[in-house]
Amino acid sequence: MKILLAGYNIDSDLIEKLKRGEAVDTDSLTPETISAAYARISRNPADVNKLREKSRVAVEKARKSNEQIVFGLGHASVAEHACFNVDVIGVSRLAIEYLEHFRLASYTEKSQRYIKIEDDGLIPEEFSKEPFHDIFLQIVQKQNEFYHHAYGEIEKALIEKREDPKEASLKAKEDARYALPLAIRGQLGMTVNARTLENMIQKLLAAPLVEVREMGQQLYARCGNLVPSLVKYTKPDSYQLNQAKFADGLPPASLGGHPVSRNDAVRLLSHSPDPDDGVLTALLFRSRPVAFDDAALEIRKMPEARKRALFVEMFRDMNSYHSVRRECENTSFTFEVVLSATAFAQLKRHRMGTLIAQDYQPSLGVTIPDTMFEACVESKYLDLVHHVDEVYRELESENSDAAVYCLTNGHRRRVMFKINARELYHFARLRADKHAQWDIRSIANRMLEIVKEVAPFTFMLACGKHEFQATRDRIFSNE
Repeated sequence: MKILLAGYNIDSDLIEKLKRGEAVDTDSLTPETISAAYARISRNPADVNKLREKSRVAVEKARKSNEQIVFGLGHASVAEHACFNVDVIGVSRLAIEYLEHFRLASYTEKSQRYIKIEDDGLIPEEFSKEPFHDIFLQIVQKQNEFYHHAYGEIEKALIEKREDPKEASLKAKEDARYALPLAIRGQLGMTVNARTLENMIQKLLAAPLVEVREMGQQLYARCGNLVPSLVKYTKPDSYQLNQAKFADGLPPASLGGHPVSRNDAVRLLSHSPDPDDGVLTALLFRSRPVAFDDAALEIRKMPEARKRALFVEMFRDMNSYHSVRRECENTSFTFEVVLSATAFAQLKRHRMGTLIAQDYQPSLGVTIPDTMFEACVESKYLDLVHHVDEVYRELESENSDAAVYCLTNGHRRRVMFKINARELYHFARLRADKHAQWDIRSIANRMLEIVKEVAPFTFMLACGKHEFQATRDRIFSNE
């Protein structure tokens, strides 16, 4: 594992001095001077560029100001003015899930969809001793062997169907990876502010996996010491360390998971009452000096044809790159989704929603790419999965948290996903698009089918980006 500090923000006046070859106090090369200057704006009438200048020449004073404002007064948003770019290299796919749990950061990850994976699996510290070391190593080797075999067979089968060789290679990489374990190493670039970084380090250090705790330690070592006045409380306390204990008091589960078909993998649990009315009520509330309850009453009395006409006007000048109006956030939908690790890796990127995930459950079965059937390798894949499940149960007896490392990208988990209509438009444009990966596209399309039944006007233009123009033309041609 390597955690490298790729960059961080410093005052632009210092950058200009460095460009001119002028001497600069190295202590001032910290984001803390910017955060301290911005924190003073609320109580100091001086121009903000003058406040930045004062911070640059009095770094220790700036740090004390940060500590007083962020930790003394509790104005933690000041720490968000300090930002870091971080290289995260050689961590497992499972550890990446822990890292990308944090919503207020940006991540760009190495894709197993586009890059052919070599045999680069991590042996968790939890299974470093015998007999578990050999047990784990052997199952990962089998998964890697099947990956390379499936890649070749899928590519050959697609080329025989007259698929373009480049496209065949891409699909082979995309689908063979369903056999790879969550122990396979990846890498990503991350941009994070100091406020989120402090929270991130604290929670990573409280994680049950050695690898994840090491990630937290390295993040602090690379970034925390650079901004001691902003990243201060990183040691996990009893609140983080005892999060799992409360579950002991919950009722036991009476039923385990069971395999589900793709058609049954998405279920709408709940939604805002009268979703279309909710959006129009917010529109009326914004546009007229009326109480919200009165606005809702007026919308309820409105004929359906008039409601549809209002939505048509709202969407009239919208293009595929526009966000829908914020009023669409006044209606939301909660789904239960059973999905593969591959699909989860993409779903978790939509961080404006609320995502609550259960652990991976082998009893939920695995997702099998159609290309495996075309290449006649699906039975070997299922044999591999059966072997993986046996090893998982054996490893689980030693360490249930680390046993997950051996599960494949095809193994499933159950999640609850709450999302408002505005964000669902964004999700659909990206994940229902023809360029989206097929697994997450199937989920996105099913979500759209469901919400269009309960909110047909709100989602009349919700679709993959590739369908937007045709959908728009169809709506406005029927006026």
